[in-house]
Amino acid sequence: MKSIAESGRLDKGKIDLENKTFRSSTGELFMDVGKLNWKAITPKTEAYALLDGQSLRGDFASVKSLTAQASVLISAYDNKPLRDSNRILILHLTDVMNSRQKFATPEKDVLLERGERLSAENPLLVRAGKIRITVDSPLDGFKLYAVDLDGSRVFEVPMKIENGKSRFTLRNVTP
Repeated sequence: MKSIAESGRLDKGKIDLENKTFRSSTGELFMDVGKLNWKAITPKTEAYALLDGQSLRGDFASVKSLTAQASVLISAYDNKPLRDSNRILILHLTDVMNSRQKFATPEKDVLLERGERLSAENPLLVRAGKIRITVDSPLDGFKLYAVDLDGSRVFEVPMKIENGKSRFTLRNVTP
């Protein structure tokens, strides 16, 4: 890696070995190996992978994981840039696995048994997680809904608009 970074074939700042960060040639992908987080930022989609307690910022929103490692996707559902979109899909994912899935180690790096297919008797197991999202503009007129696995609306999620920003907290498991 050091020889690639020092070769001059990449723009300065794309690979920062001292800080253990990597940025794609377009600038849309960023990985921080030292902090174990990642983000992809485009006009229509922002995606984040972060550990408990970490925050990441994009051009449209910032995300903070409050209770668990999380992956978050914010994407324009109408194929417009996020700032112009009238419908936005937000996914908040944590650790999900089949019932009765078994691993060789606590780190879950070697799968021994795939577990059972999803059914009433064998539900998906989900690690509870909570995140806070701040959008850098007021989402006036928007309503935010939690949805079930089939996409049906479960309940409306409260959103605060203060100082020109929209803030809301999402939980992937409800009490």
